[in-house]
Amino acid sequence: MFVIVAIVVGLIAEQMNCYRDQLLERNRELTELNIQLESSQKAFETANKKLNLLSSITRHDIKNQLVTLIGFIELSKEKVTESELQHFIEVE
Repeated sequence: MFVIVAIVVGLIAEQMNCYRDQLLERNRELTELNIQLESSQKAFETANKKLNLLSSITRHDIKNQLVTLIGFIELSKEKVTESELQHFIEVE
C-alpha cells in the first residue's frame, strides 16, 4: 500500500516539477517580451517627439509663407489698375 502511495506521490511530484519548469520558461519568455515592448515604446515615444517637432516647424514655415502671400496680395490690391485683375485679387 505504501509503495502505491509512494509511486502516486512521486508521479504527482514529477508532474508538478514539469509544470514548474514550464511556468519558469513562460515567465522568462514574458520577461523578454516585456523588455522588447518597453524598448519599442521608448522608440515610439522618441519618434513621436521628433514628428511633433517636425510638424511644428513645418506648420510655422507654411504659416510664414501664407502671411507673406497675403501681404503681397494686399499690396497688389493697391497697385493693380486693371479691373479684371483687381477682380481676381479681391476674390477671397
